[in-house]
Amino acid sequence: MGAYLGHGYPFNTSLFRPEDRWMDFIWPYRISVDPYHVARPDFQNFPFLYKIASLFLFVKPETALNIYLIVYCTCFFYLVFTQFKLEDKVLSLKNAIILSFITYPFLIAFDRANFEIIVFFCLYLFVFYTIGILQLVQFSLASL
Repeated sequence: MGAYLGHGYPFNTSLFRPEDRWMDFIWPYRISVDPYHVARPDFQNFPFLYKIASLFLFVKPETALNIYLIVYCTCFFYLVFTQFKLEDKVLSLKNAIILSFITYPFLIAFDRANFEIIVFFCLYLFVFYTIGILQLVQFSLASL
């Protein structure tokens, strides 16, 4: 809130400057047109993320940002809801809403729109499927 009111440190420590909002999405979006041309030497990302950013080039930047944030919210809510599921459905839904939309990852996602969120989802899927494959291998070896 301090950044919006023009206050300096320590009043503006949780969010970045408002004029730089969503630039962690906009810069990869712009660079993904030609990822080998270094437009900003101080801003580099994983090459895989430029490939993902290039999928958004078919729409305008504002539309691409909206799609990105909607997909993030949907995926993150689903992930939290399935991983923290309880017997009580209402309590599960309440906990999923709290953990999804009132936490630091959500705040950073909507302040910065950082592409590293995709890395998080890829790592989650990797671990999720690796555990499943390891259990299948253990079951197969145990049945021998």
